[in-house]
Amino acid sequence: MNRPFTILEQWVKQGRIHLAAEPTLAAPELPVEEFPRDLPDDELFEFAMKGVKSLGWSAVPLHPRAPMEIQPQDDEQQALRAL
Repeated sequence: MNRPFTILEQWVKQGRIHLAAEPTLAAPELPVEEFPRDLPDDELFEFAMKGVKSLGWSAVPLHPRAPMEIQPQDDEQQALRAL
């Protein structure tokens, strides 16, 4: 069996290396704005998205494929061809 990190476990036991303390992941304190309750949906969406920046790739138009034409299936004809 391949266990590439076994040596690291041995080094920790021998004291050759020390494990780092687990990082604490605290969310940054951000100001919270109250959503206006009297806005219509489209304006509320604009309010919620006002600080959002585009990633760049989302503005690239996708090239839609032409729909495939589906041929009707005739199981009896396929069986006759196979014979």
